[in-house]
Amino acid sequence: METYKIDKNKLKEKIEYTGMKQSLLAHKVGVSEKTISRWVTGKVFFVKYHNLEALSHALNCHKDDLLEDRDTGLIHTLIEEELLEKLSPYDNFEMVEQIFLHAFNDRLDEKTKCRAYLVLANANWKNKKYPLALSYLDKVSKCAESLKDESIWFEYYYQLGTIESIKGEQKSYETLVKAFDLRAHARSPLLIGKLSNNLSMMYREMGDLEMALSYMEEAYRYFEIAEKYYNLSIACQGMMTIYNELKAYEQVLKYGQLGKYFSNKASYDQGYDNVLLYEILALFELDRPISDEHKAVLRKVTKGDYKDYFVLEFVFIYMIRSKMDYLDLFVMYKEHLPIFVKAMVYKEMGKKEEANEIFKALSFEKRFIN
Repeated sequence: METYKIDKNKLKEKIEYTGMKQSLLAHKVGVSEKTISRWVTGKVFFVKYHNLEALSHALNCHKDDLLEDRDTGLIHTLIEEELLEKLSPYDNFEMVEQIFLHAFNDRLDEKTKCRAYLVLANANWKNKKYPLALSYLDKVSKCAESLKDESIWFEYYYQLGTIESIKGEQKSYETLVKAFDLRAHARSPLLIGKLSNNLSMMYREMGDLEMALSYMEEAYRYFEIAEKYYNLSIACQGMMTIYNELKAYEQVLKYGQLGKYFSNKASYDQGYDNVLLYEILALFELDRPISDEHKAVLRKVTKGDYKDYFVLEFVFIYMIRSKMDYLDLFVMYKEHLPIFVKAMVYKEMGKKEEANEIFKALSFEKRFIN
């Protein structure tokens, strides 16, 4: 259970102000008089949350009025230094969440709170905690209404649309377009690049590969401006996805080389492995052998513990086309695969009805199989 560091002087002042005896306070809080004495004298510095809540209620004050002051400048620094982006290649999203929660307090101005909520939402959906991410976005929308800050609305719609897209919800396109209409208010080129990347993947899923390519090229340009190797690796993976479907396999390998370079520069090991998996289908179609490096990452997939489920679309397509035994593996991953990926695998398997059922549910008319 989380604990909080109490300020003995603040507590003593509040008790003196109310004129309450420590024995009565102990009764109201539900602890011994000895415990109250230890808090007041500083012999015990930390209290559990439920005791802090009861203490503030008994003394008719805010919880922060009893705690040691925390540096409100810290959270500003964490936001400006883009801590989340720095740790993204290492998947340390829980660390980001804990750092921001520790630095967060009610004395922050509304705009800083809002930006902190955006970081917390981002960290949670990247960690696949979608309900918690949505709860933080709900906080963002409530405080954004009073701030009248279009840059916050841009990030709100971008994150909300991304979550909706991951969950396969039809409304995600409209939400992302709302963000795109506000892109002039984005705080950095990185954010516009991320949005363009997501719109590209949305168009690709809808079957409009020309628009997908256009948006991904824009994403790549913005990531270059921002000089973000991690995001450039993501864009290269997006290019490989589109070009694989366009059967432009030389282009797939071109962006594969770039993707591996950027992944190494960002120390993004998962991205490097993803690039290798995207390359496998292209190499097969070009009748070229796969390397030991490709075989090693493919073995990770066949063990059933590969976590980036979107890239598995092309792994299964490769296995089907190369006549490999894939059915047991498909069953193993089936419950984890995004709904669109399932449809594309069904299509490759020749299961027209199953694929069309999903495409119809997603309203992806261009994807219907005749």
